[in-house]
Amino acid sequence: MQMLVGIGPRRVGSSLLLVSLFGCHPFGADHQGDSPMQESQAILTGALDISVASQHACALMNDHTVQCWGDNRWGQLGDGTTTARLRPTLVSGLTDVTGISVGSLLLPLLFNTYSFSCALKSDGSVWCWGADNFGQLGDAKPQQFQTRPVRVYMPPAVQISAGGGHACARINDGTVQCWGYNSDGQLGYGGQGTEWDTPIVVGHDTGVLRNVAKVVAGSLNTCAILLDSTMACWGNNRYNSSLFCRSGGLIGCGSLTSGPGARFYSPLGVQIGPASLGRDKVSELALGGLGGGGLECHSTGGGCEWVWGTEYGGFGCAKLLQSDQSVWCWGSNYNGQMGNGSTDWSTSDRVTDPTKMHADAMSGINLSGISLGGNFGLAVRNDGSLVAWGAENFGVLADGDAVGYDARSCVERPATCRAHPIATQGGFRKVAAGAGSACGIRTDGSVVCWGLNSSGQLGNDSTNNSAVPVPVADTTAPPRITGETLGVTPYTANTVYLNNWITIWGYNFCSNPQVYVGGVLESGSLVASNQINAFVFPNTPRDATAVTVVCNGQSSNAWPIRIPTCWLTGPSAVPVGQCGSWSGTSNPQGYQAYWYGTKNGSQDAFGLYAGRTNFVFNACYDASQRGSYTRYLKLKDDSGNEVCTTNTVSMSVY
Repeated sequence: MQMLVGIGPRRVGSSLLLVSLFGCHPFGADHQGDSPMQESQAILTGALDISVASQHACALMNDHTVQCWGDNRWGQLGDGTTTARLRPTLVSGLTDVTGISVGSLLLPLLFNTYSFSCALKSDGSVWCWGADNFGQLGDAKPQQFQTRPVRVYMPPAVQISAGGGHACARINDGTVQCWGYNSDGQLGYGGQGTEWDTPIVVGHDTGVLRNVAKVVAGSLNTCAILLDSTMACWGNNRYNSSLFCRSGGLIGCGSLTSGPGARFYSPLGVQIGPASLGRDKVSELALGGLGGGGLECHSTGGGCEWVWGTEYGGFGCAKLLQSDQSVWCWGSNYNGQMGNGSTDWSTSDRVTDPTKMHADAMSGINLSGISLGGNFGLAVRNDGSLVAWGAENFGVLADGDAVGYDARSCVERPATCRAHPIATQGGFRKVAAGAGSACGIRTDGSVVCWGLNSSGQLGNDSTNNSAVPVPVADTTAPPRITGETLGVTPYTANTVYLNNWITIWGYNFCSNPQVYVGGVLESGSLVASNQINAFVFPNTPRDATAVTVVCNGQSSNAWPIRIPTCWLTGPSAVPVGQCGSWSGTSNPQGYQAYWYGTKNGSQDAFGLYAGRTNFVFNACYDASQRGSYTRYLKLKDDSGNEVCTTNTVSMSVY
């Protein structure tokens, strides 16, 4: 496929002073463990990959579709709406997907998080959806947002990565193209402060970066692993998050908060350490942090305040290709993000020389098993165990500890800060860290999440935080009914009358359920994740029947109920001068009964009041009433709504 021509990279207005965050949001309720899904709730399984941002997450499924959940104010879930989802929803019209990545940007002056999502398809095309305020969708049509995927203007790609407000893709010729927010030169083309709504080649103005094996977009910076396993980085370098500064110095850095060491607008070769020590080549790379600045939020009073530095400084970790294949980290260490046991904020707020993480905890880390969040890190070892380190906020370390928020450094709160990596869970294949939450894929393909859940980003039908992994719900499984509540009295158990409400309880319900009562389609609507209200219209009466719910073409179990048939008994023939007995005792009680029928083929009774059910009475006939009759009753409630219609009785008076 050739590159689309006629529309080159375009700039999107002037830059504002923004800082990327994975999110500071009104926090979810604090609970030691989450409110679980219903015990029999289906669990999302069959995930190939997963990505987590500030307040939403997406999973690539084994049928090569994408499901997302959580906050959706910018349409970042891709289901055509801006409705938040507490459980996964299918991204609209997206198939043949081979890769996913999601990101979030916070504009502090407006206190709003701008989130977006991207996917790579098998044909090399890249599709994005969600916030587009700074060209994050790369489609040359900057708008506020898109609720469905749009195609990025670029040649075929082989790998994608979404950062704070920008995204990058590795092209099949070994170059990299980036688009979106460029406050600190994170697009790497050689300039700063201007956004691009279509991809631009990294090194465009200064020399194209080539031979790239992998690209990783951070919050305000970007790094790449080259084919020779060396590294290059560009963008923000606050707290040395891009490795531009080391003792010995690759460049004359000066201050790490301003001047040449603070940012770099085109790729610069960097390394963990000297080649003589086997530390110049890496096999895996991850970037974390919130770009060197952030909102410091307090759970009790005071709200949030904007602060520069502190625990929100950027940091990174890499696994060496050679030597002992150890993991080394650099950058901000306010919350023990280095994982080297140091918690001394006064001397270790940043690590200019990469430091080796504790070997006992980090041995045997998977090549794709490292993920860094706002101020914590996670990794998966070859034995499937989950390793965590850094700040214990909202339960993100998955160790069952407190799930509140604490803005203090490790020195001030050692009990809830893990400067030494700890093994917390087992049975994992992959992990993804966000701002205050994380998700993982277990070895059986099931998906679990933990941490902050203010917007439903744990995907388990609740907004309660959790310090332990909780299963993500599976909305592709068939719906299931577990009970019903009838909306009319008096009634008997499992009996519903026509022209009345029935509430259906269960799980795996969709937003547009089809409700069948006795095989007849009725009017039904989802009013809660486990509740459907349906109205049973006065169709042809049905004796014994059942309720079923159909979602996305899948039918639920049949839940037995009964729609009673109103019944009328009467004489078949009555001589003139005698009486016949009529009975409505088989009918539901308490309703108004009205006569309908004919005499000698012509209607002679239409809505004549017969009284309230149940009733028994005798009717006597004189010579003037001689003839052939039909009679039936309609039962109505006190508002005039029809409940049911009886059978027809034929009678002659002779």
